[in-house]
Amino acid sequence: MTPPDTREQHRPPQRRRAANRGNAAEDAFDRLEKAQQEAAAMTNRADDAWSTPAPDATGAEVVHAPDPAAPMPADAFVEKLARGDVPTLEDCEKHITAITTQWLLAVGRALAAIRDHELFRDKGYTSFTAYLKNEHPWHPSYVSRVIADIPVVEALAEHGVDRDLNEGQASAVRPVLEEHGREALYDVWDSTEGKKSAAALVRVARAKGYLPPPEEAETESGAATFSKNLARFREFADLVGDGQGKRLIEAAKEDPDWGKGVLFPALRQAVGILESEFGPES
Repeated sequence: MTPPDTREQHRPPQRRRAANRGNAAEDAFDRLEKAQQEAAAMTNRADDAWSTPAPDATGAEVVHAPDPAAPMPADAFVEKLARGDVPTLEDCEKHITAITTQWLLAVGRALAAIRDHELFRDKGYTSFTAYLKNEHPWHPSYVSRVIADIPVVEALAEHGVDRDLNEGQASAVRPVLEEHGREALYDVWDSTEGKKSAAALVRVARAKGYLPPPEEAETESGAATFSKNLARFREFADLVGDGQGKRLIEAAKEDPDWGKGVLFPALRQAVGILESEFGPES
């Protein structure tokens, strides 16, 4: 049996004095309905809208396309709350799990499509980072992790994981999936007892040899970061050399504060470092 959450002891008295079950259900409805709407808005639910095939005059089955104006099929859990029924604890926990997992997959896939197909240009943005800065509250590094975590969430969902899965957990075991495959990922997940926090998952992965010890991990991480940055510098130089420098101007004009306060000083510093090492360009 899962021990009770001791955090309840630290909540304000008025929070600990629970309202009646009807008020609790209403509050849960408001919060969970909002979460469901966010996930549903970015999830492809077209399959649910197709009507049941029915035979036409010739006896052949006819499939009708969904009506664009038709409402999206309602979630049974939210319907229960809307009727004023009080859900069970199991109902609530299953719904929270489903919404969280759907959010990671739905939002991650949508953001990946926006980035990979440069859909942000439809709104006049010249970079994915600028699009995120103005259109969404997420930091680019967080978005990168959410997108990269999609295969982990998909694999664990197929494995029958029936609990809340967040970005921290997925990112923690992503190297296991990438380097050792699904069976190793499942081994780590199933072998982690108690709360499957990101730290606990990493400890199990290291104990099983899927991840290097902390010291080696730091060394490998530093080497990987240097290699990745070197590749980026070379890519940047190639782009400028190929006449793509105008993209820098576009990005700077789109965000003048960043252009003048970050980009230009960084480029000037880079030139100074290179000249101090190799001398002025001849």
